[in-house]
Amino acid sequence: MEDLDSLEGVKELRIYRRLLFIAGAVYLLWWFAVELLLPGVFNPFISRLCVVACIFATLALSYFNAFVQRNVRCFFILSTWLITLHYYYLLFENGADANWIVGAYITVIAINLGLLSSVALLSYSIFVLLLSILVVALLPALTHSIFLPGLITILIQANMGMRSRFGLIKTLADSNSRFQLLFNSTFEGILVHDNEKILNVNEALITMTGFSRKELLGISVLDLIHPDEKKAVAEKMKSADVPPYETKGLKKSGLIADIEVRAKSFTYDGRVVRLVTIQEIMDRKRAERERVVALTMAENVRVRDEFISIASHELKTPISSLMLQTQMIARDLKKDPTKLYTPSMITEIIALFNRQVDRLTELVDTMLDVSRISAGRLVLELKDVDLTALVREVVEPLEVEAPSGALMVKADPHRLMQVVENLLTNAKKYGNGKPVKIKVAKEKGMAVLTFADQGLGISPELVGRIFDRFERAVSSQHISGLGLGLYIAREIMEAHGGEISVESELNVGSTFRVTLPLLN
Repeated sequence: MEDLDSLEGVKELRIYRRLLFIAGAVYLLWWFAVELLLPGVFNPFISRLCVVACIFATLALSYFNAFVQRNVRCFFILSTWLITLHYYYLLFENGADANWIVGAYITVIAINLGLLSSVALLSYSIFVLLLSILVVALLPALTHSIFLPGLITILIQANMGMRSRFGLIKTLADSNSRFQLLFNSTFEGILVHDNEKILNVNEALITMTGFSRKELLGISVLDLIHPDEKKAVAEKMKSADVPPYETKGLKKSGLIADIEVRAKSFTYDGRVVRLVTIQEIMDRKRAERERVVALTMAENVRVRDEFISIASHELKTPISSLMLQTQMIARDLKKDPTKLYTPSMITEIIALFNRQVDRLTELVDTMLDVSRISAGRLVLELKDVDLTALVREVVEPLEVEAPSGALMVKADPHRLMQVVENLLTNAKKYGNGKPVKIKVAKEKGMAVLTFADQGLGISPELVGRIFDRFERAVSSQHISGLGLGLYIAREIMEAHGGEISVESELNVGSTFRVTLPLLN
């Protein structure tokens, strides 16, 4: 057999194993039948035992000896010749008894039925004919019997029937060849395995993996899978049918390939094997990555344009106010250079300037924070912090509901204050002028801070987005700001190993919840 580990090779090996077993078993039973029905005839124990032992020894070797497995067809043919030769020896020693002549006919007919190729049948016919001529020459009494004509008739009939018999075999072989052609013509890699052992592969898989057919047959399917993925793939192989899944394949060169795998179990020659199709998806993955990059770039452009628009609007307000005040002062001085501003007027102007400068500073700091977060440069200076004391310091004079004693957390005080300020500002901005309930608590080893307002609330479709950049619960036409406060707060909390979430009901209010691991 050319491909011992292919499906057809394994099937042929199993067929010849059965034939060897049948030949040995029948010859053994015939031995007992002769002893029972023809007592006293020449039927030596040693010679018959040697023949049967040779046949069963060949059968046993076919299970673990590679040479016997590859040449099992030849070994079977030799076994048939050995049986025939031994039977003719018994025929000769029994003086061409009629019973033994009939037995010779039965032996030859049975062996003819077990031969699976025209060459084997023809060579066996010549061998039997020569043996028969030799026996007739040694036993002249057979010259005047139908022994030789009968055998010649049997051999002629067997070879005449060979055409139709092997025509059927050829038809089956042609059908198998067409299947193999189709099997090899598919663009996807295909393999068949039995308990992970590969039995057959197509040309596409050979090209895909870089292994030769000989290298692939007989190895484990998992040898073609990246070590990090073997456990997951092995689990999927336990199911009869699994949906298509992606994993990483390993080529002979050591290169790793993204592959998509489909698998299905089916019954073949009385056992369940598995058909697997493998398709490289590196081009598809590359296209997906390029599409994601393109979408990301488009989204970045949209975000940038939106940021520029919002930032321009937000920066314009304090700048416009400052410009207006300076223009008014310049106009007043132009009309009356000697005009003096009273201390109260100067104080009011300075306070206005300070408010606008503070607003500009806040906007610039916010943009810098976003830049640091995007670049992964948000640095924390962690210290032991009493969360209750920090919250009270930030929200004073508002009341804070808190347990007695300190709630110590490891945090950056400045950044934690920034989160509290953002949440407080957010609660006041959207709280519809109603009181904000602030609570600090301890829950399951976590410090929990909540801000509950009674304001506008957030629509369900926006709840999952308000922590994204430039997102607001309401339109920017109604509420000013960059829409970055909650985004920055979430990033700061995640950098601390905590989290921030929200529960809200439209026109009822929102509750923002911050959690941090406690030190104790």
